[in-house]
Amino acid sequence: MKSYLTGFGISPETQTDAAALRTESFARSLHNLSYAYKLVDQPKELKKMWDEVGTYLDSMGRYSPEAAVMFLQLSKGYSRAEAVAKIDKLIQDNK
Repeated sequence: MKSYLTGFGISPETQTDAAALRTESFARSLHNLSYAYKLVDQPKELKKMWDEVGTYLDSMGRYSPEAAVMFLQLSKGYSRAEAVAKIDKLIQDNK
């Protein structure tokens, strides 16, 4: 059986022009995230969803301190300052 690929991958690491930060892509992601929050309204289900998102990000090799800060803000409700402090501490503890 023959496999077909369509399109091409775009990521901030490989895309260096304005298309890397397309407003419509960011808006679509925010819309999808807000829809997920609406669907997953039980604390247990919400925790499961964030666990899966974190696992997926880890498996993609997309970890960065900036992504970790945003992940904590969205998943745990931390302020930016709280999330930065938590990530800084984790980085220092792992050195």
